[in-house]
Amino acid sequence: MLDSIFNPIFFPVLRLHPFLAITIISLVLSLLMTIAYKYLTDQNLMKTMKEEIKELQNEMKTLKDNPKQMMAVQKKAMETNMKYFMQSLKPTLITFIPIILIFSWLNAHMGYLPIVKDTEFSVAFAFDDSSGIVQYLGGDNSSSNTSLLLLNSDNQTVLDKSAKFVYNGQVGDYTLRYKYKDKEYKQQVIIVENIKDRTYALPEQKVGKEGLLSITTNNEMIKPHKDIFILGWIPWIKNFGWLGSYVLLSIAFSLILRKVMNVY
Repeated sequence: MLDSIFNPIFFPVLRLHPFLAITIISLVLSLLMTIAYKYLTDQNLMKTMKEEIKELQNEMKTLKDNPKQMMAVQKKAMETNMKYFMQSLKPTLITFIPIILIFSWLNAHMGYLPIVKDTEFSVAFAFDDSSGIVQYLGGDNSSSNTSLLLLNSDNQTVLDKSAKFVYNGQVGDYTLRYKYKDKEYKQQVIIVENIKDRTYALPEQKVGKEGLLSITTNNEMIKPHKDIFILGWIPWIKNFGWLGSYVLLSIAFSLILRKVMNVY
């Protein structure tokens, strides 16, 4: 459902470099949210309250030697701040649901690189201290014209708390079935034509049964900043995924747009 809504709008952007794609999406969403904030609030009132809060803060700085009077001014500042917050709540509530839906769509298209046809990939099982054998039961495919090839044994012994199956396949949407300790587990895998298709099944599913912790397909996580000049040199930024990049960029865009559009 989300694909039918957002693919016509955003999917062409996803074919760009991940950093450029998330930059454009962050800019568009920041602009829409700033416009909503501007026209869904009383800007004259917001400006007045913001100036009042600033004046009260400056006044508190001069009252350090008069705690009682400073407390009274602080109380007034908190009341004004609460009124300001309540005024800003309306656009936040109106834009909340659309933003959450867009985030869900982005998580399904911007979190990881897809698995491309004729490329090896693996499905790994992570365990606690359990032992045993994981059996591959086969894969169901949405299209009868494509195939998936298992490159190692269909019975994998749990070693060092893990078991891994390696595959190579053609374009398709596969449901892989496995058996461990008489229980059956499924993992969805989507194989695409080329890396720009940006469609994948979420790689990791948490299990927490019979000592099996998780099942994970080895899609590579997208890190938009990792090969960008300067940003790719900063350790904590270069490892950001799409959400970290969005937050960083949207803060910057929001500050600029509010200044340009005189939004209080």
